[in-house]
Amino acid sequence: MKSQKVAIIKNGIDIGKIIPFNKDEGEYDFKISFVKNDYEVNMYPFLSSAPEKVELEDMASWEISYHRKTIMKPTVILLKEEKSQEHKPLPLNRLVDPTSHNEFPIPFMRVEIPSDFSGKIYDSKSKENILFDIKDANVAEFYLTHIDFDYERFARKWPTISLRLMVASFEFFATNNLLTDNGKFKYFMPSDGGVRAGAEEFIVNNDMKFYINLYNNPELIGEKIKVTFIENEFADALLGLSSIGYKNEEGKVEMIPAYQEDLSRDTMPKEEKRKWEYRFNKMRDKLEREIRKVKRSRFIKSNEMI
Repeated sequence: MKSQKVAIIKNGIDIGKIIPFNKDEGEYDFKISFVKNDYEVNMYPFLSSAPEKVELEDMASWEISYHRKTIMKPTVILLKEEKSQEHKPLPLNRLVDPTSHNEFPIPFMRVEIPSDFSGKIYDSKSKENILFDIKDANVAEFYLTHIDFDYERFARKWPTISLRLMVASFEFFATNNLLTDNGKFKYFMPSDGGVRAGAEEFIVNNDMKFYINLYNNPELIGEKIKVTFIENEFADALLGLSSIGYKNEEGKVEMIPAYQEDLSRDTMPKEEKRKWEYRFNKMRDKLEREIRKVKRSRFIKSNEMI
């Protein structure tokens, strides 16, 4: 399969490009260029409460490249200056790659475009193979999956989890805090009570593709595009273990993990349900250990600073 370059536009304005490379053709899986548009990078490490910002001189000349894990190196996201080839790795260590074994999409990147953004008009004669128009949306959340991933099958099998994936704030999958992006709760779901369209998708390279949630946040202002990355190692656990409310037989609201709500439905065989119950219990144990470890490390560092 030949890799295809993707041009991202918004009502005719050129926003950026995703340029894929297969492992046997290049040193990275894909790179992202914002085609001379000024932008800033925000990062949410695991369990962080506020983003860390990266703002370099002339950010418009820096591209972003994604390098999956190898035997010798961990997964890394790099900033690379186009002319000098100087590169700076983003300080995100807890990253996972999509494989054929992933049950859930992996949160990768959010792009936010100011409501009054003005850029160059996209050159329709350009050689991009795929044109991705976000139209009236100005927020795009990108999720990585293996190329064989079927979103509709995923949504049928995991209806509660798939809905939580769409409506939860993007950085929740690192921060474990649902309130880090109030704008999404305010503008993501249709105000007229209608049904929201499913995620858009396009192929990245031989074994990866993106699913994209789109919505419009009119409160976004400024001159720069804002790009957000997160540490996504525990995204599956935070997604499946997040609490949802349901009414019991007495009409009272009870809170249970999202995965338990899905396992109570008739969407998979009993044997598979038992396997997932076991897997989520293991995820919970590992997540709780890591949370304790991070909190202990922060406590020690804070005492050292006194």
